[in-house]
Amino acid sequence: MPSLASLTLAALGGLAATPQIVAAKQTVLKTDEYVCEHPPYKPRIVSHSPLVIYLENFITPFERAYLLDLGKSTFAPSGITNRASNDASAIRTSRSTNLAPSDPVVSCIETRALRFQGLPAAARGRIEPLQLVKYEPTQHFHFHTDWFTSPSDAGPEVGGNRATSFFAYVKVEEGTTGGGTNFPRLTLEAGAEEEWCDEGWVDCDAPREEGVTFRPVEGNAVFWVNLLDGQAGSTRRGDERTLHAGLPVVTGGKVGMNIWTREGSVGEEIRGGVA
Repeated sequence: MPSLASLTLAALGGLAATPQIVAAKQTVLKTDEYVCEHPPYKPRIVSHSPLVIYLENFITPFERAYLLDLGKSTFAPSGITNRASNDASAIRTSRSTNLAPSDPVVSCIETRALRFQGLPAAARGRIEPLQLVKYEPTQHFHFHTDWFTSPSDAGPEVGGNRATSFFAYVKVEEGTTGGGTNFPRLTLEAGAEEEWCDEGWVDCDAPREEGVTFRPVEGNAVFWVNLLDGQAGSTRRGDERTLHAGLPVVTGGKVGMNIWTREGSVGEEIRGGVA
């Protein structure tokens, strides 16, 4: 993996995961076969500025198994938006698939994400299709931001920029090493290190100057705010402190899930016809 310094420059040049159209081969569950129930997940503040919150038990065991089955036959090489890169495959080597928003289990998780952010159900159109991301040994996503630097990727016709992100851990194979989610510009709140280490949520063996690395723990998630507050009517700037990377998996494997909420509606074309 290239140095942190070089990857930081690449990230601030506009490297981000691309929004994708929902795969057509997914067989969604009928609404009368499922009742949406939200787990008693536990939020824990990691940082107030930027706002980063760790969510324990955010995705239920049933949901994790169901989502894996829903997307199992539709994974494809992951994409990025950095137009300056000549080799996207070297930057993001995972495989990913978007999940149909019309599926009731997917919709239930969308509702949970909206409620956590204090948003009404009417804001569902602001959420990009949930994206599963599969990492096998050596696969990674170099340092990047989820927010876009190019106006063409963040215009009003696509809902503006990505205001917030969740990254949830859907599956972690037994014996997995590596594969953490690293925020090099983040630090834990003073006095909190011991609890985070004891719970196994962060990699406490990593040098402190490398920031915070969240270990992949099934069912848990990390939430953060991508954009800085701005004056009313002005374009909000991306927060460079949310730079992060999917570190290479050494052994085993993981499947994560991105939940991205835009500033406005992304449009029915991106959401597969679901407003």
